[in-house]
Amino acid sequence: MRTALITGTIFFFVLILIIVFQNISGGAWVYILFFSYTANSGYVQPMIYMALLGFLFGAVSTLLITSLVNSGKDEEAPGGANW
Repeated sequence: MRTALITGTIFFFVLILIIVFQNISGGAWVYILFFSYTANSGYVQPMIYMALLGFLFGAVSTLLITSLVNSGKDEEAPGGANW
C-alpha cells in the first residue's frame, strides 16, 4: 500500500507542477493540462478542477505520511525483549 501512496503522491505533484509551469507566463489564458480558459469562458470550472486536484494531493499525502509514521510503531520490539 505504501508504494501505491508514494506513486499517487508523485503523480498528483507532477500534475500540479505541469499546471503551474504552463501558467507561469501570466498571460490572459489559463491552461489546465490540455485545456485553455480565457476571461470570456469563466474561471469557475478551472478553479473547481484545481481545488479537486489539491484536495486529492492532500488526501494522498496525508495517507502516505500517516502510513509512514504508523509503520515505525509496528516494527519495534516489545519493551524488555533484549533481557
